[in-house]
Parts: sequence; C-alpha cells; structure tokens
Amino acid sequence: MMTRPVVALTAVLAIGSPQALSGQNWKTVSASRAAQGEEHLEVSVTYGVGELRLSAGPDDLLYRTRLTFDEDAATPVHEYRDGELHVGISQYRGNALRFKEWSSEGAFDVELSPQVPMDLELEFGAVQADLDFTGLALTSLELETGASESAVHMDEPNVVTMDQASFHVGAADFNISGLGNFNARRISVEAGVGSVTLELGGTWVQESELEIEMGLGSLELRIPRSLGVRLERSSFLTSMDTGGMVRRDGAYYSANWDGAERKIDVEISAAFGSVDIVWIR
Repeated sequence: MMTRPVVALTAVLAIGSPQALSGQNWKTVSASRAAQGEEHLEVSVTYGVGELRLSAGPDDLLYRTRLTFDEDAATPVHEYRDGELHVGISQYRGNALRFKEWSSEGAFDVELSPQVPMDLELEFGAVQADLDFTGLALTSLELETGASESAVHMDEPNVVTMDQASFHVGAADFNISGLGNFNARRISVEAGVGSVTLELGGTWVQESELEIEMGLGSLELRIPRSLGVRLERSSFLTSMDTGGMVRRDGAYYSANWDGAERKIDVEISAAFGSVDIVWIR
C-alpha cells in the first residue's frame, strides 16, 4: 500500500461557482499537472458516492481531475509528491438523507498519463463507475468497491506486464471486459452479493491465473473459443453450466486445451448462486 503524505497542492487548481441545490452547497474543483519526465507513478483514488469516470488523458499531462461535490457533506483531497498521487473524497458528513441526495449529483472524472507506468489503487462505494484502462501502462491494479454499478474495460493490450490485478466487490453489478489485455500474471476477483460478468477477450501474451471467489449471486464467464481454459471449482449450493467443457482429473477443460496457443487456469470458489460459461468469438 502506498503512503499518503499530506502536502500542499502542487498542481493547477480551479474552483467553480457553488450551486445551491436543495439546500446543498455544490462546487466543482479541477486539478492538473504537467508531465515532467516521471518514470513511475503510484496513484490512489478514493470516492464514496456519485459517478466515477476514469480514463487515459493527454500525453503531456501527468493527471487531470474534475470533482463536483457538496462541500457541506464532503471533504475533497488532492495530494501529490514524489510520484505519489492521492485524489478523491476523504470524509463525508451529514445524515443518510443528505448522503443519498449527494450521490445523485456528485461526479468525479480522472484522467491519467498514458506515458508513465503506474500502480493504481481504486476504492469507491455507492458509485456508478465507468473505468476505461485502455492506453494506461498499469504495473499493478487493486480495486475495491461496495454497492456499485461498475463497468471496467481495457480495449488494447497493456504495454507493460502487470504482476497482479485484484478486484474486491461488495453488493454490486460488476462487469469487466478485455481481461486478456490486462497483461497480468494473476487476476483475482472477490465478490460478495450481486452479478459479476468477466469477459476474457483481448490479447493474452502470457499464461495467466484467474481466481474467483463468489458469495451470493451470479457469475458469467465469457470466453473466446481460441483460448484454452482449465477450470477448477469448489462450491456449496451453486449451479454451473460448463458450456460443453470436458471433465477429467478433477477439473474442467475446454475442447481446445491441448492445442491452444494461449491458456489460462481458472479457479472458482462459490457459495450460493450460479456460474455460467459462455463461449464467444
């Protein structure tokens, strides 16, 4: 985990005019920092409720953010020093009703440099998230979310090798596409309650491990027919549609396992719910 020193702002900062909405005091805060030859970044994004959008930004910027929040209910944070960036909301105040009202209007846009390799940590709660990692050079990824609706995708191969990508999901509707493009040696998904869809498309440049732990809910694995898959599962009250995989030696194998150019080992641990395997082109 990265350290998070509290320092003065070292970026361009702009504050918009407050807007009075239902007794709230809304502000928009923007920040950016020019790239100065940094070789690596450690980025931490923390956000509670609202809309969260993350993507690659311009080549000449290290990062750019835009946060709309109710300053009577939340405290924004923006800290940068020596290649470490922490942005988002650090504290929420007020009762549950105000908290709910804030979530309907709050928004956080984050753009990160496509030129600098980075470790990325994301922590968010009741959020509608659109996380587009396309173009980012991710060396590690850790995502933790609560009751969210999240779409995660990487449409082009990661240009650096990622040691591990970890996703910790609470009560959520969670979708990832392009897992092959993450270029990760190990991918882990831990989900509590809800619906999880994992699309294993993309360019698999190395053999990888995918570990999935499900509580109560549904899991759909969308797997390209060209990818060789070996699947092991341990479950309690969970139904599983293997989509025609062959069982042998205590595991399930895709029909093309022996001759597949790229292979992935999948381990599923599930308590209650369903697991479906869907084959795609």
